[in-house]
Amino acid sequence: MKIKAKVLSPVHIRGEKYLKNFNFVQDKDVYIFDEFECFEFLSRGDIEKVKNNAKRVVKSNVEIEKNEIYTFMDYFDLEENRYKVYIPASSIKGAIRTAYEDFLRKNINNRKNRKNINDKFQKVILKDVKKDFETKTYKSINIKICKKAQMNRNDRIQELMQYVECLVPNQEFEFEIEFRDENLERYFVKNMNNFYFDKYLDDTKKAKTCKLQDMDCKNCIEKEDYLECDLYFYDESLPKFDKNQLIRENKFLLNLGHFGGAIKKSLDSKRKISSKCRDNKKYTTTKTYALDKKGHPPYFEKELFPFGWVLCEILEE
Repeated sequence: MKIKAKVLSPVHIRGEKYLKNFNFVQDKDVYIFDEFECFEFLSRGDIEKVKNNAKRVVKSNVEIEKNEIYTFMDYFDLEENRYKVYIPASSIKGAIRTAYEDFLRKNINNRKNRKNINDKFQKVILKDVKKDFETKTYKSINIKICKKAQMNRNDRIQELMQYVECLVPNQEFEFEIEFRDENLERYFVKNMNNFYFDKYLDDTKKAKTCKLQDMDCKNCIEKEDYLECDLYFYDESLPKFDKNQLIRENKFLLNLGHFGGAIKKSLDSKRKISSKCRDNKKYTTTKTYALDKKGHPPYFEKELFPFGWVLCEILEE
C-alpha cells in the first residue's frame, strides 16, 4: 500500500541536542557543525570558518535565547557526502499502532484475539522516509488557555520552552506499508480517523477566553464566564476536514513525532501517560505549540501551530 502524506503543521522527531557556541552558531540561520573539526575555529573566534564548515544549516525565524537546540533526526548520505534529515519508520509505525491498539481495546473483548492481531501488526513492514525535507527552527511554547494565566506565567514559559528543528508545513512525501493480514488493511483508514480525527479538531478549534480580564483567573473559572474568541492559538491556514469524507476518499490524519501531547498517546485503561504540569482547573491546558516567529508574551493571537499533523492519502496501485 503506497501512501502520500502532506505535512500540515510542524513535525519534530528528535535527533541530537546541540549547545550554542559549541555545537552550533546562530546568525540569521542555525549552523550546526562537528565540534572536533571546528573547535579550533571557535577558540579563535573565527565564526566565518565555522559557518563554512557547518555540516548542516537550518533556517530560523526565531532568535534562540537559551543555549540549546534539538535537531531533527538525520543521517549521513554517502552518495551526496552530506547530512540529511529523515522520518524513521518507527515513528510512523508507532503512530499507526497507537490507533490500532485503541481499536482493539474498544472492539475486541477476547484477550487472545487482541494478542493475535497485535502479533500480526508487529510484522507490518515500513521503511524510513528519506528525501530532501525543508526544515526550520521553531520555539516550543507550553501554554494555558486563559489570557490572565498567560500573562502571569511568562517566567515559567521561558523556563519550559525549547528550540526544535521541524519539518516545514506543506511538504509532501510518500511511504509504503505492507500488511500481512487483510483485516488490518481493510479497516485501516477508518481506524486511523476514529482515533486521530477528534484529536485534530481539539488541536485546531478556537479556544475560549475570559470575559472578566481584570479579575483573578480562578474566579473566572469558578463563574464559568467565558466567550468564544477568534484570535486564539492556531494559524487559520490549518485546513478543516469532514471525517466521513476523509474515509470515503481513503484519506486519514496522523500525528507524528514529539510534542503531540499525552492525550494522543494515552489509551484509557491500557496506557496512561500523564502530563507533569497538568492541573485540574477547568479551561486550562498544558498543550505544547510551535511558534515560528519572535512573538511576545502572552502567546496567542494566531501565532501558534499544534505539532505533528500530517494528512495521508492511499494511492491507487
